[in-house]
Amino acid sequence: MRKVLRIMVRRTVNAAITIFGILCLNYVLIRLMPGNAEANLAPHNPQYAGYLADNIRTFGLDRSPEEQFVIYLQNAFTFNWGISYYWKQPVADLLLHDLSWTLLLVGTSTIFTTLIGMVVG
Repeated sequence: MRKVLRIMVRRTVNAAITIFGILCLNYVLIRLMPGNAEANLAPHNPQYAGYLADNIRTFGLDRSPEEQFVIYLQNAFTFNWGISYYWKQPVADLLLHDLSWTLLLVGTSTIFTTLIGMVVG
């Protein structure tokens, strides 16, 4: 029993480290991409200067990279993934809306492959 618990704890810690590493790598890769995120938030027109300044503040682009990283981690772990540019809805809501169909498809395919595997051997 103790051995099983030790294995479960070790795998959980490894999974947490892996997820944290992936989040760090994702953040760094996005920061290293060429271009400017601020330039994509509004058209290149002087009349949009106020709109651009509001978006920079809203998305936290006026903060230091360290603060942005902490905010990124907080948002990732609290499922606050922002607003979809296309649908104008929270990303988490969009994902949850389609999750039922995904689970139905995965569940059905798992049942069929298990049955086929048992019959074929």
